[in-house]
Amino acid sequence: MELSKDDILNVSLKLFNAKRLSNVSLSDIAKESAVSLPKLKSHFNKREDIVEALYLQFMQQSQAGHLPDQMKRGNLPF
Repeated sequence: MELSKDDILNVSLKLFNAKRLSNVSLSDIAKESAVSLPKLKSHFNKREDIVEALYLQFMQQSQAGHLPDQMKRGNLPF
Protein backbone atom coordinates (compact mmCIF):
# COMPACT_ATOMS: atom_id res chain seq x y z
CA MET A 1 0.00 0.00 0.00
CA GLU A 2 1.37 3.38 -0.98
CA LEU A 3 1.19 6.31 1.40
CA SER A 4 -0.68 9.36 0.15
CA LYS A 5 0.39 12.96 0.65
CA ASP A 6 -2.32 13.28 3.31
CA ASP A 7 -0.93 10.26 5.16
CA ILE A 8 2.53 11.82 5.12
CA LEU A 9 1.11 15.14 6.35
CA ASN A 10 -0.66 13.36 9.22
CA VAL A 11 2.53 11.56 10.27
CA SER A 12 4.50 14.80 9.95
CA LEU A 13 2.06 16.74 12.11
CA LYS A 14 2.17 14.00 14.74
CA LEU A 15 5.98 14.15 14.80
CA PHE A 16 6.08 17.96 14.80
CA ASN A 17 3.72 18.03 17.78
CA ALA A 18 5.67 15.37 19.66
CA LYS A 19 9.23 16.58 18.97
CA ARG A 20 8.79 20.17 17.71
CA LEU A 21 9.41 21.22 14.15
CA SER A 22 13.10 21.98 14.48
CA ASN A 23 13.79 18.49 15.84
CA VAL A 24 12.17 16.54 12.99
CA SER A 25 14.01 15.72 9.76
CA LEU A 26 12.75 14.29 6.49
CA SER A 27 14.50 11.06 7.49
CA ASP A 28 12.43 10.96 10.70
CA ILE A 29 9.24 11.44 8.71
CA ALA A 30 10.22 8.78 6.17
CA LYS A 31 11.05 6.30 8.94
CA GLU A 32 7.80 6.96 10.82
CA SER A 33 5.83 6.74 7.56
CA ALA A 34 7.59 3.47 6.60
CA VAL A 35 8.61 4.87 3.21
CA SER A 36 12.04 5.43 1.72
CA LEU A 37 13.52 8.92 1.77
CA PRO A 38 13.51 9.11 -2.06
CA LYS A 39 9.80 8.16 -2.07
CA LEU A 40 9.05 10.84 0.52
CA LYS A 41 11.00 13.37 -1.54
CA SER A 42 8.86 12.52 -4.56
CA HIS A 43 6.00 14.14 -2.61
CA PHE A 44 7.86 16.73 -0.51
CA ASN A 45 11.41 17.74 -1.41
CA LYS A 46 12.14 19.45 1.91
CA ARG A 47 10.64 19.81 5.37
CA GLU A 48 9.50 23.35 4.59
CA ASP A 49 7.31 21.96 1.79
CA ILE A 50 5.52 19.83 4.37
CA VAL A 51 5.09 22.80 6.69
CA GLU A 52 3.64 24.85 3.83
CA ALA A 53 1.22 22.04 2.92
CA LEU A 54 0.14 21.73 6.57
CA TYR A 55 -0.39 25.49 6.77
CA LEU A 56 -2.51 25.48 3.61
CA GLN A 57 -4.48 22.50 4.93
CA PHE A 58 -5.02 24.32 8.22
CA MET A 59 -6.23 27.47 6.47
CA GLN A 60 -8.63 25.56 4.20
CA GLN A 61 -10.07 23.54 7.07
CA SER A 62 -10.37 26.52 9.40
CA GLN A 63 -12.26 28.45 6.71
CA ALA A 64 -14.56 25.46 6.30
CA GLY A 65 -15.15 25.44 10.05
CA HIS A 66 -13.50 22.17 10.97
CA LEU A 67 -10.02 21.17 12.06
CA PRO A 68 -8.35 17.83 12.79
CA ASP A 69 -8.00 17.06 16.51
CA GLN A 70 -4.23 17.59 16.30
CA MET A 71 -4.77 21.18 15.21
CA LYS A 72 -7.37 22.15 17.82
CA ARG A 73 -6.72 24.23 20.93
CA GLY A 74 -3.50 25.78 19.65
CA ASN A 75 -1.70 22.46 19.38
CA LEU A 76 0.38 23.55 16.39
CA PRO A 77 4.09 22.84 16.07
CA PHE A 78 4.87 26.16 14.39
